[in-house]
Amino acid sequence: MQTEGERINLILKELKLSRQDIANLFGCTDKYIGNVINNVKKLSRERLHSLLIEYGVNINYVLEGEGEMFINSQDKNELILSQLEEQGIEIILRKKS
Repeated sequence: MQTEGERINLILKELKLSRQDIANLFGCTDKYIGNVINNVKKLSRERLHSLLIEYGVNINYVLEGEGEMFINSQDKNELILSQLEEQGIEIILRKKS
């Protein structure tokens, strides 16, 4: 069974991102990302959320190895809207005239 760090590494390879690329997204060092990949550190909830928002990464895949590596756009949008609602943020979608 793969570790969380191994799954993060596979995601980076699939997205053709370097450790520095993802470190820039997270506002951390590439050394930190190396520690995540080597299972020394774990990604915070906020950083996992960034992977979802930016790349459509399935958080369940990262944490548990369950499901597909990426979620589809519709699922991603529904998840984001659900999280915003939980935080008390209402989104009003308008059709273009």
